[in-house]
Amino acid sequence: MTISFVVMPLALLCGCSDDPKGNKASESRNASSPNSVALLPKTMQLAIDSETNIDLVYIKPGTFVMGRNVGWVEKFFARISSRFMVGKYPDDWPARKVTITKGFYIGKYKITSLQFCKFLNAVSNPEDYVKLNKSARIEIKDKAYVPRPGCENCAINVVPWKGAVAFCEWLSHEIGFIVRLPTEAEWEFTARGTEGRTFPWGEGDVEWTDRWPIQGRQNKEKYPHPWSCAPVDAFPENVTPDGVVGMKSWVGEWCSDFYGVRYLKDDVIDPQGPTEERLLEDKSLNPYPYDKAYHVFRGRASFVGPREFGDEVLAGIYGFRIVVELP
Repeated sequence: MTISFVVMPLALLCGCSDDPKGNKASESRNASSPNSVALLPKTMQLAIDSETNIDLVYIKPGTFVMGRNVGWVEKFFARISSRFMVGKYPDDWPARKVTITKGFYIGKYKITSLQFCKFLNAVSNPEDYVKLNKSARIEIKDKAYVPRPGCENCAINVVPWKGAVAFCEWLSHEIGFIVRLPTEAEWEFTARGTEGRTFPWGEGDVEWTDRWPIQGRQNKEKYPHPWSCAPVDAFPENVTPDGVVGMKSWVGEWCSDFYGVRYLKDDVIDPQGPTEERLLEDKSLNPYPYDKAYHVFRGRASFVGPREFGDEVLAGIYGFRIVVELP
């Protein structure tokens, strides 16, 4: 399968070109000059094939306040409840200034069912990277993964963390650039911006869904099945000022970081989150009765707070978007 950049300025600025046979862009790791980075297009596309593209938006470097300040009363009662597994620590603290030093391209939309099927049908062990259930927006027909009817442009929703990582590694190999999950800091920076927006779109309410339970059960005619859904571009007001769509939805997004119940105060320059080793040793960061570390999951409309954690698929809520690194 040939994958290439549709918008060529990135390839040209980074010293990449198509080979004489028209195959994927060849790889170059030479760093761009500041002047060339300034000329990068605000938006671009990756072409998976002649019919399937991934839209990207450029996010420039900057500093923002990540997280919030939590009072001792909230922490005390949350700690008590968590001991009996009836609650969750406030985990989006402490608030601290974080700097993202390098710009990056991020997916304008979550990866869709059709895009993810392209990956599943190209690898030898697709069953390791997806978990089909009654809410899955894809299915197997004639030994191939295909979107369910009407779900081609809907966010994929049954991807474990390792499946999201595998998609990125596959795409990286095909295009010759580093494709990966966003760090949690990059994800929140994209959603909040330097101005500290309350919602990805800013302040106030916008229409970001028309599905139960927000609008009640009166839309069963529109969404008759557990896997029925709106496409990723259905709610254009649910967009950041940079043009990234759907960062609040019923489908959350995997990040690359391991999950800790609080942020590390000194991890403020391109934060990567705690290491797995530290989480297994430091129960103040990972107090739940598990013998492993889990990964961060963001952006799902949820009553448990802005951060969640896991690795596996437990329902139809697990998706992701990609980041493409600049050389």
